[in-house]
Amino acid sequence: MASRLFPDSGSRYILRPDGSQASNGVIVYYLDAAAQNRAPVYVDRGVGTPDPADALLNSQTHLDGYGGQVDFRGPSDDTDVLYAIVDGSGPVIRVAAAPEPRLRALESSVGDAASVAYVDAAVAPAATAGQRAAIAAFSPLKRALNAASTSVALQVLGDSTGNDGDEWPALLSQQLAAAYPTWSVHRRVWSDTDQAYGIPTVVSTGTAGARYMDCATGTATRQMPASASPNLSGTIDVRIKATLSDWTPPSQAILAGRSGAGGTRGWYLLVNTAGNVGFVYSTDGTALTTVLSTTPAAIVDGSTSWVRAVFTPDDGAGNKVTNFYKSTDGVTWTQIGTTVTTAGAVVLNNPATIGYEIGGNAGGVAPIQPRIHEVWISAGGSSPTVVPPLPEHWPRINANSAQIVGAPVLTIVNGSMPGAGITGAGYLSDATRLPKLTPNYGQALTILSTSHNDTNRTGLNWVQTYDAWRAAVQAQLPMAPVVLIAQNPETNAATWYVEHAQRRADLLAYARAQRLGIIDVYAAFTAITGWETSHMLDSIHPNPTGSALWTAQVKASFDSANPAY
Repeated sequence: MASRLFPDSGSRYILRPDGSQASNGVIVYYLDAAAQNRAPVYVDRGVGTPDPADALLNSQTHLDGYGGQVDFRGPSDDTDVLYAIVDGSGPVIRVAAAPEPRLRALESSVGDAASVAYVDAAVAPAATAGQRAAIAAFSPLKRALNAASTSVALQVLGDSTGNDGDEWPALLSQQLAAAYPTWSVHRRVWSDTDQAYGIPTVVSTGTAGARYMDCATGTATRQMPASASPNLSGTIDVRIKATLSDWTPPSQAILAGRSGAGGTRGWYLLVNTAGNVGFVYSTDGTALTTVLSTTPAAIVDGSTSWVRAVFTPDDGAGNKVTNFYKSTDGVTWTQIGTTVTTAGAVVLNNPATIGYEIGGNAGGVAPIQPRIHEVWISAGGSSPTVVPPLPEHWPRINANSAQIVGAPVLTIVNGSMPGAGITGAGYLSDATRLPKLTPNYGQALTILSTSHNDTNRTGLNWVQTYDAWRAAVQAQLPMAPVVLIAQNPETNAATWYVEHAQRRADLLAYARAQRLGIIDVYAAFTAITGWETSHMLDSIHPNPTGSALWTAQVKASFDSANPAY
């Protein structure tokens, strides 16, 4: 049978014996007025029948800051009345259910119950506001997933507690894939060796199939604004993942570039009728010079492949140098032909009024009507891309621009690196590395998870470092709300377990002062008797049970988010 939604309007607020409104208290619910039998109460997820997995530990919820009870589900037998005790003492309070088992949007205060699978009375006053803020921060991501119209991403920056395939970001990606079958879910994990993200792990493929810009659906390209198209005066490294029905097309296929009509020409990447990859450039805005790979790319017609050109206008020895490559995964590259070195360094024209463009040139799509899956334009090497990788995040030129087809993609951009922190070498906060860690995949949420590797730093000094890092991350991803993680505890066998515990307290205080969302994974562990052996792999890292608990805390905040906000 369906459960009843508690409380009704008459039971919304709880008074202490002196008549004042209780606030930030812990409530335990019972089936009987004698308060002997605890009631099986559940998170309200907007469904009539609760999932046993949503049962609230020890039948407990929190009061909000105004003394109001949060919405929750009662036993699954249509019980109309429960009995509550606040903070373990005081009178037994009668709590009635709403007149009917109604469904309604969850308010942010529901987070006191719905987002937490544990109760830690000692930290409840500090954590409650942060937990509500965490839930609110998840709303844009949830709203995007519900709408299923535009690909989005979840950015993670952390350490070795989140980089492996059996840890919380990977587990969360699996749960989101199961919850949103119309979406494709890709997980990208940071490679320290390459200083870039590796081959994406495809967690799931949405019901509409692969996502791409289909140049058969329009006559116009997609183009970044000129103001968002920084000029690359040195090496230009352009990589594009495309599908061509014919890789020796009837006429040259321009795939990407920054070049307009006469007087505003710059450069572009093409495939010619013989199947050679070419890089075309102008030094004066009008005349064009073409450099071709010394052999055809030899890509099978109808297949999808990455093609790449790396053009250096001045190698320091008075030459211009071009290399061409192809790849099946965008990470491992095979050179096409040999390096093309030509005497005479050049300076390319900077078409300042023209933005980067994909699918064609000067506003028109290539006649072969390619499918464009992904693009990367940078200054070479491990430099960060200066454009969004996914075509749908490029503006349409006009109503005739090629459309995006296929299932939207949720990308988990997992910048978790073993040994990484924000102090010492400052791996996660390094100003050169941070833009590489945060490529624009349409991030709708950023989760920051660091402390384990910050050794002996605590207090104001550490918090100031953390604050500067958070600000730098948000400067890179200004549309993504930030949620903080208070990481799992360390056992007393760890060198810095005392300092790690202090940083957790520092982070709770910082989140409250800055009105930021925080998920207190630390408290979820310590609420379990024997967590040191049942949930830990060693003195620092969670075992699979611990990672599942961590994932549950993050997923609960997501589940409790109201996409209307």
